[in-house]
Amino acid sequence: GHDVDLIVTYKEEIDEASKQYLERICKNVYYAQRLGMIRSAFNDMLKFLPLQVKSRSRLREIKLNKKYDYVLCESEYVYSILKNSTLDAKNKLLRVHNDEVVYYKALFNDEKSIFKKIYYFYEMLAFKYNKKDINSSFDKLLFISKDECDKESKGIWL
Repeated sequence: GHDVDLIVTYKEEIDEASKQYLERICKNVYYAQRLGMIRSAFNDMLKFLPLQVKSRSRLREIKLNKKYDYVLCESEYVYSILKNSTLDAKNKLLRVHNDEVVYYKALFNDEKSIFKKIYYFYEMLAFKYNKKDINSSFDKLLFISKDECDKESKGIWL
């Protein structure tokens, strides 16, 4: 069998029943509360990272105390875990949901609120600027879209 450790990022408190369930099925469960958007905007101001990534910056602070064969990141949003000095993993895998640049561009084009448009535009530019660095930090990229997978040499279509 395999042991699975889980890191959960959350915005609102997680109820005890959910925590107990996760602790039954996982060897270790770690929790990292996400920063709000305003706080994320001021976090690492000199780094042009997507706010979705910045909001999960606490992933860098989790104390991991073992070596892992694999770390599986569920979207680019949790990229900060790779900046955690206590993470020791042989294989780093990223599950890619969307082309985030295309996704945020579509949200930008469809949005009426000027404030949301500014946010979507920022995210689109930040993902575009960081896409190469983020993807190159992983050993393999796991795609749910065949079309997206075909564009990436390290891609595996699920």
